[in-house]
Amino acid sequence: MFAGQTWGAAAARYTVDSELIGEASGVAVSRHNPELLWVHNDSGSLPVLYAITTHGRYLGQVDINVSQAVDWEDIAAFKLDGKAYLLIADTGDNFGFRASVSLYLLPEPDITQARKHFSLMPKTARRIDITYPDHGHDVEAVAVDAGARTIYLLSKRDKPPVLYEVPLAVPEDEQSVTARPVTEINTLVSAAAPTAGDNPKVGDYRHRPSALDISADGRQWLISTATGGYLYTRKSGQSPAQMLAGQPMPIPVSDLRQLEAGALSPDNRFAYFMSEKLPTPLVVRRLDQTEH
Repeated sequence: MFAGQTWGAAAARYTVDSELIGEASGVAVSRHNPELLWVHNDSGSLPVLYAITTHGRYLGQVDINVSQAVDWEDIAAFKLDGKAYLLIADTGDNFGFRASVSLYLLPEPDITQARKHFSLMPKTARRIDITYPDHGHDVEAVAVDAGARTIYLLSKRDKPPVLYEVPLAVPEDEQSVTARPVTEINTLVSAAAPTAGDNPKVGDYRHRPSALDISADGRQWLISTATGGYLYTRKSGQSPAQMLAGQPMPIPVSDLRQLEAGALSPDNRFAYFMSEKLPTPLVVRRLDQTEH
């Protein structure tokens, strides 16, 4: 923790009241309603987004009109030119066998008037296929910096993890784009020191990114790993590589094991974390810090 700073409120823990979300792998905070979370399951599940409240109450689901969900790993919510969007990352590749992976971009459904336990008609998403300049990479952490009009993908199994980027505005007549490497991230290992409560089976997975989110103003980057969150703050004039070379602020998430999903609220006040288990836990961490 940075000198002179303390955490605000303690973490709150909720349980999602639906067994439909059994392997929560990605979570994003709605840009229509900051008290709404979009969640999806991991590989082997249907191409469906689930809506829950920030207290874990199930609201309904939206089917996404794609042929299949190979290995959905993360989701991002953002606004671009005043409109709200979601980006779904079908980018999991445990063994690096996939010739390409896919991103799905769609306008965020506005469920303000939807009834409880709604089920919307399938929504069509634009597919963008991603290749890498060398070989396949397992990526579970994807985020959008709307201000920079850039999509970032953070590898999991590389040592150290590698950050890649692709443009958010891929021309409509192009379906495939090659991701460009930006930087390696070496600061997660030093930030994620083992604690007495660590599960020894986690091993070096405590350093491997399982989720990424970027705040609406682009200043805060949240990287989640199996055992916690790490918050990077971007100073004026800093590039992403310069920011990620600095030490992050660890976010204690001792309530979870095998943390898979993490997201920031649009106002940067809260972080949300979920893991792959039933009943599905939702941990909310307040990020306000006070000087002392």
